[in-house]
Amino acid sequence: MANQGKYSLPALYPYVAGMLFLFSCKANSLTETEALLKWKESLENQLIFESWVIPAQSNSTTASPCRWRGISCDDAGTVTEINLSFTGLTGTLQNLDFSSFLNLLRPDLKTNRL
Repeated sequence: MANQGKYSLPALYPYVAGMLFLFSCKANSLTETEALLKWKESLENQLIFESWVIPAQSNSTTASPCRWRGISCDDAGTVTEINLSFTGLTGTLQNLDFSSFLNLLRPDLKTNRL
């Protein structure tokens, strides 16, 4: 009997389990927008955050932070960079849920009071 597939079903179990774990982690975490807004609320009010608002026709689960000052996104609309260096931020990183940013490549927060 010829081998029908390249992999046997049991060999794929670890892969499938890993993918399910990743999807469940994302489902349980805040959206990128929610995570950024929650962190913003914990910081002192600063001019850098004037663009960090949700348009009236959106909500925190559908709005994208890709046009916010200091935020860069990839073509899929996920956050890849948070660049708030030299902005004089005052506060902590305690309320920033980094697990919400699966594609974050570069968080740059240098020269602030965090």
